[in-house]
Amino acid sequence: MNMTTPTLPPRWQELFGLEPHIEAAMDRDERREALNQLVDEVERLARQEFAHAAQHPDPRRSFMWDPLDHICNVLEISRVKLSRYTLEVTGLRAHEITDRIKAAALPEILRTHYEKQFAALVPILETMFPLLPALTPVPSPTRGEGGTPDDGDDAAFEHALAWTEKAFRESRTGQARIIFAIQLGYANPSRLFKACQFAHGTTIPALEEECARTLVQKFFEGRKAAEGSRKDAKAQRTEKGSREEETAVAQAVLPSPLLGEGPGVRGNAGPDASAERGAKVCDRDLEALKAELGLEGELSSEDREALEAMLSERAA
Repeated sequence: MNMTTPTLPPRWQELFGLEPHIEAAMDRDERREALNQLVDEVERLARQEFAHAAQHPDPRRSFMWDPLDHICNVLEISRVKLSRYTLEVTGLRAHEITDRIKAAALPEILRTHYEKQFAALVPILETMFPLLPALTPVPSPTRGEGGTPDDGDDAAFEHALAWTEKAFRESRTGQARIIFAIQLGYANPSRLFKACQFAHGTTIPALEEECARTLVQKFFEGRKAAEGSRKDAKAQRTEKGSREEETAVAQAVLPSPLLGEGPGVRGNAGPDASAERGAKVCDRDLEALKAELGLEGELSSEDREALEAMLSERAA
């Protein structure tokens, strides 16, 4: 007696009730709900596969790898059939859905990519920095010919930004387009640019300009911070030198026992000269100099005369 094994429907038909005879009897809303569930399962499986691939790197996995083959195998559906359903529901083919999910991390990936590229450009920017204001502006596709940055940055920032954008743009155009897409993990530039639009509603050039602006701004902030540190260090050295010079002058002017023996100025100042200096020196200035030199108590006439001489010399 011959017995035939009943043929089971493919898994996707069984899971979502899309057997041909059942699908044909569905109304519009029922069918749309079944197709939505199918697309949701495709997206769930895709995210699961991307997460697994990130946690378990495989050197045999090339940039051409796509989780769609595994998804079709699990659901027992062909890529063509699956794309027909996803186009009907989302307007995207099956591989475009997986590319969109993959592109969720694209801004961060681009940021890392351009940070590495900008690091190689920094020595060149450092060399050309003094010349930036005198350079001819490089046209920017987002600001127009010789455009001015919206945030009102100075001419040097504008030149540096335009030059950086040009370098970034050249790294993804012409013959470099394919290499650029492969470096970001996409099979070709078309899939990369579409994935960016599907996932973020923007373009690669727009994200690129945002990265360039951020990196150039950090470059300028770093230069300003370094310049500020140099100026502070110079000011501290100058202030220290002035204090040492004043101390040396005080030691030379004041007699013992205040600051030790020194050549002094008392012998050079007669009564008339002393009276003339005394008329120009107010008590407040004298007290300030006294505090500066660390003197305490009442001053003798000789000490007062020496301090007045110092104040007169400073005023001169």
